[in-house]
Amino acid sequence: MNCCITILGRRRQGKSTLALALAAARSNSILVLDVNAQYRSIPSSPLDEEYIHEAMADPEGCLLVFRPDSAQITEAWHTLAQALWEWEDYALILDEASEFQSPAWRDEWLDRFLRQAPDSVSIIMTTHRVVDVAKLSRALSSDLFLFQTRQESDLQLLTSEFPGLRADIVPTLPAYHVLHHWVDHGGIGKNNLWDKPGEWYVNIGDSARASTAGVRGSSAVRAEFSGITA
Repeated sequence: MNCCITILGRRRQGKSTLALALAAARSNSILVLDVNAQYRSIPSSPLDEEYIHEAMADPEGCLLVFRPDSAQITEAWHTLAQALWEWEDYALILDEASEFQSPAWRDEWLDRFLRQAPDSVSIIMTTHRVVDVAKLSRALSSDLFLFQTRQESDLQLLTSEFPGLRADIVPTLPAYHVLHHWVDHGGIGKNNLWDKPGEWYVNIGDSARASTAGVRGSSAVRAEFSGITA
């Protein structure tokens, strides 16, 4: 099964930055569909199939950010999805993944990626609330990252769908602290509190840091995350 990560939290909590750190822990090739310009300090790449294939063929990896016009988000996603489908070993970030799904609907290409993408592909989705994510997307998530929320209905839904989740600590999480939940090979829900933001957080509005080692994921993130999801 491919790695499917869902990150939930309000604005300005660090979802997009965490997504980048997790992507870097999984692969040297990172592609971001940045529909709300959260990664604006990183230059936008042309959404061109030949350009994407050339970048993906680079043995040193790549960091490509695609910033589609608001009226062409679905078209842009389908173009990117088709260009990537033949490739393996990369991390794909869908920032604001609610653009591609709802509680009762999921885009056909997103459905295909979540169900059929190779094991070496990591799909990372960010959004604000659990109800923004289709039920089947939640069921297929290998890892869940939760920033602070006090929305009782969201906490109840998360608890019912992720047995063993420590939802009780989520309402009191400090800024940039995040709860990581996953299911081990025995089917047991596990939790780990990421309480050292310095290990993953950088200001992605700072072009100097966002384009260098800061977004490549610290050794601590790589060690924990690669071990858990291997």
